[in-house]
Parts: sequence; structure tokens; C-alpha cells
Amino acid sequence: MHGEKVRIMGNLDKPSFEPVMSLLVGLMIVAAMVLVWLL
Repeated sequence: MHGEKVRIMGNLDKPSFEPVMSLLVGLMIVAAMVLVWLL
């Protein structure tokens, strides 16, 4: 996980950073919704 974070931080200046960030945010939102639904 730490390696992924470092790699993503290294891509901050690249155009591919925004889609990756939006994907991560979407995954976190889905995970939060699933957790709330299960609990």
C-alpha cells in the first residue's frame, strides 16, 4: 500500500493523476457505503 501511495505521489505532475485520484475517491465512497450497509 505504501508503495502505491509513493508511486501515485510521484505521478502528481502527470495528466494520469486526476483519473487515478477520482477512482480512489470513488472506491472509498463505495467502501464506506458498503460498510454502513453491513453495519
